[in-house]
Amino acid sequence: MSLRASFYRFLLLFLAFILILFLSFSPFIQAQEILPLNQIKPGDKGYGLTVFRGIEAEKFDFDVVDIHSTWDDHYYILVLLSGGPKDSDGNEIIKEAAVLQGMSGSPLYIKGRVIGAIAAAPTFQKKSYALVTPIELMVGFRPEVVRLPNKLIQEPPSTRFLTLEPAINEINAGEMYAFCDYWGSSASCGGGTVTLAFPQNKNFLFTLGHRANPAGVTALPFWKARVLASIPQQSISSKIIEPIGPMLGTVFLESPYGQAAKLGIMPKFFEMDVVLENYFSRKMVSQYFFAYTPRTNGNIASVIMRDVQLIDRLLDVDAEVRIDTTGLAQIYYTGATGTGTTVGSVVKMLTEEDLNPVVENIRITLKTRPKYKTLELQKATLVKTERANDKIALEFSIVAVGDEEWTSKNLLVLDQKYLDKELHITSGDELAAKILPYLKPKPESVELLNKISDRNALYVYYADPEKVKPNESPVLNIQLIFGSSVTKPPNIDAKIPATASNLSLDELPVESDEKRNVWTSKPIKYEIEILAKIELPDNAHLIKGEVEFTPKVAEQKIKNKKKFWIF
Repeated sequence: MSLRASFYRFLLLFLAFILILFLSFSPFIQAQEILPLNQIKPGDKGYGLTVFRGIEAEKFDFDVVDIHSTWDDHYYILVLLSGGPKDSDGNEIIKEAAVLQGMSGSPLYIKGRVIGAIAAAPTFQKKSYALVTPIELMVGFRPEVVRLPNKLIQEPPSTRFLTLEPAINEINAGEMYAFCDYWGSSASCGGGTVTLAFPQNKNFLFTLGHRANPAGVTALPFWKARVLASIPQQSISSKIIEPIGPMLGTVFLESPYGQAAKLGIMPKFFEMDVVLENYFSRKMVSQYFFAYTPRTNGNIASVIMRDVQLIDRLLDVDAEVRIDTTGLAQIYYTGATGTGTTVGSVVKMLTEEDLNPVVENIRITLKTRPKYKTLELQKATLVKTERANDKIALEFSIVAVGDEEWTSKNLLVLDQKYLDKELHITSGDELAAKILPYLKPKPESVELLNKISDRNALYVYYADPEKVKPNESPVLNIQLIFGSSVTKPPNIDAKIPATASNLSLDELPVESDEKRNVWTSKPIKYEIEILAKIELPDNAHLIKGEVEFTPKVAEQKIKNKKKFWIF
């Protein structure tokens, strides 16, 4: 064979190889086009992508059964899944396991065009039915909050967990990802599947197909995930997954139709160290990292109690808490854990104001001790009130009862403005629990919290009734605004609208700037003054409850004397 013939033979084989390679990736290329809901009909067939084991997405088949509408006009495509890879016993995984938790977000394609993402499935089913969220609902939502500056995102990003320039195709449609509320010594994470990357901005992802958390602004880190196993179960099957590699970016928005995420940006988070002393032969240290979410305070409380539960129940635990903040003084307090407020409530207060978190670091030292004796405040009795210039001197007693009785006699000097005002006595722990929902993250709030830093002690305080609304709770304001709501099968172009093709975090078309989408509480005015601290009889007691008394001065009666007039 001549050299010329050999060259052409090699060229032909090379072109054939390139063609095969192109065809093998063509589903991913063609999948960037959308097939609208109004072009989908029962009987249509297609394929989906998801990860059954490892990190590679694999194909499975589906048939469109019907279009389903819920009472709130949320449209779903009902499909029947089949095919796909087999398990080690030679059985089709989908036939054995039906729909797996973790398949949420798995993209489905008809003729290479994406129709939507698997979002839900019936439990205890004998066949593999799934409900699919139409893709135009996922890409069509326009929450106006996305245009607002997201203060939960780091600018510039930290390099501690995130590579500065992640590869643009580091995660693709059909691949698994994991997103976490907190991580470290233990973690609280969810998982799902990437549905779609924007054709001209592949750093911008749509995922999941349903809401995972309260709708609105968020900032959760996400990683690529490996599927360790797909587990068939009678109720609903599931994938066992683990995050792998570097942090890829941030899930920055929750909608009723899934999550929106972006590669290469990083959420703000804070570190919390929990040190357990006096019980083990050495200190036990746990380290956690928390993203800022509406559940952060609950997550912190559960983490602390998880460590506390390592202690024998015959012992109690005292906590020493230090919270470092940006722009505010350090917050410090000590006291028994498991009573009244937790450190999570402080973080909630410091986080919610305009979603501009200021927590930098938390260190909690838990120290074991014998069980406390708990008493209940019974009454406060005013013994004597005397005036002295512009002051009043009070003598009052406090009684607390339980297995034993404790009485405390106290002297207090106050301004006369507190005459005839109702004064309160309660523990620092219960007082903190009472006022934290109403505080804003400002120096005055930190100063107040530090005034009641001994959470086991009793405090005398005054609450101005003109500035207190004790029966009114903070209002949780969650509003999600849509630029185009869907009340019937939508009719959009087959391709993503040109106005959205270069979608970025800072530029999304919206209807209005009048409302805000936040998960913040709106604090009402709650102002108190700390007047005195009352020490407990010893460090073996805890006193709960609240009592009141009112300083009064007995009016002095002046006897009328007879007056004699001399003429």
